[in-house]
Amino acid sequence: MLIKNCSKHVYLLSVLLLTAAAFFSCGVKEDKSLQTEKNASINPSDSIQFKTVRLKTQWLHQAQFAGFYVAQKRGFYSDYGIKVIIEMGGPDDPSSTALTDKKADIVSMFLSKALREIDNGNQIVNLAQISQKSSFLLVAKKNSGIRQIQDINNRKIGIWSNDFREPSMIFLNKQKISAQIVPVSWTTNVLAFDVVDIMNMMVYNEYDIFVNTGYDPDELTVFPLAEYGVNIPEDGIYCLREYYEKNQELCHDFAEATMQGWIYALNHEEETLSLVLDYLKQNHLPANIPHQRWMLQKIHDSVLYNMDHFGKLSETDYEASVEMMTSNNIIKNHIPYMEFVGYADSE
Repeated sequence: MLIKNCSKHVYLLSVLLLTAAAFFSCGVKEDKSLQTEKNASINPSDSIQFKTVRLKTQWLHQAQFAGFYVAQKRGFYSDYGIKVIIEMGGPDDPSSTALTDKKADIVSMFLSKALREIDNGNQIVNLAQISQKSSFLLVAKKNSGIRQIQDINNRKIGIWSNDFREPSMIFLNKQKISAQIVPVSWTTNVLAFDVVDIMNMMVYNEYDIFVNTGYDPDELTVFPLAEYGVNIPEDGIYCLREYYEKNQELCHDFAEATMQGWIYALNHEEETLSLVLDYLKQNHLPANIPHQRWMLQKIHDSVLYNMDHFGKLSETDYEASVEMMTSNNIIKNHIPYMEFVGYADSE
C-alpha cells in the first residue's frame, strides 16, 4: 500500500488506489493504475514509437498542476508511449487560446471556461475532470461590517476581469446582491488597503496569500461559493474534438496517466512538493514551500471530494453548471453531456 502515514484521508486514499483503474480503464491496456510505486519507463529495447503531446496549463507553474509534473517525472506518461511537453499559461497566455490556435494539443481549463468555448463554437472534449468541487471564495474583512450575505449590498466587490469571473457573478445574481463591480487583477492588496470591501479568491491560492500578509482567519468573513449552490468544478483536461477523433487511445491514455500522477502526488506529499519547487525555480517563479503545501492539501480535498467520480465530470455537475450559466445569460448554447466527455465512448 502506498500510504505510509495515518491521517483522516487514509481510508479514502486506500479506496482510491483500489478503484482508480476501473474509472479509467479503456479495456485495451493492462491495469497499471496501482503501479504508482514503480518509476515506470519504457525499456529502450521495446520497439515503441513515442507520441508527443504539447500540454498547456491555464496558470503559472504551481502545486495546482502537481499531477502533470508527477506523471511526467515518475514515467506514467512514458509507460503509455507518450512524451509530454509541459508549458505554463497565465493571464497573458491563456490555455484556451493556445488550444484553439492549435499551439497546444491538450490543456487544463476551468469547466466554466470550457462551456464558454463550446458556446463560442469551438468543439472541445473533456478528457478528465481533476477538480470535483469549486474552490471559489468571496472574502471580506469583518471590520468592514460584512458579516452575512446581505451586507454585501451596495459595497464594492473585486471580481477578476478575465476567464475566471463567472462563478462570482452567478453567486451575486443568485443571492440578488446589488454591488459595485470593480475589475481586479490577482493581488489581494486591493482588499488589504480597502480599495474594495470584498473580493473573489481561490481557497488554495489567494486566500492563503492574504492570510499570510497578517490576517487571522477569525478576522475574515468567507463565503465558499459551493456551499451556496454555485459549485462549478474547476480544473479539467481538454482537447479539440478534431484532435480527439484522430487520437482517441492517446487521449484516454494521457488522462489515465495524469490521474495516476495525482494518485501518486497525493500519497507522496514531500516528494511532490520538491518536484513542484523545481518547476518554480526553473521558471524563475517565487518558491514558497508553506504556500505550495497549503495549495497541494486544498487541491487534495477537491480531487477526492467525489470518490464515485474520481477523475470524471459527473453528468449532474455538468447539467447543473450548464443551467447556472444559461440562466445567467453567460452562455446560450451547449452540447449534450455524452458529446462533451471523451470517456463516454470507452464505457
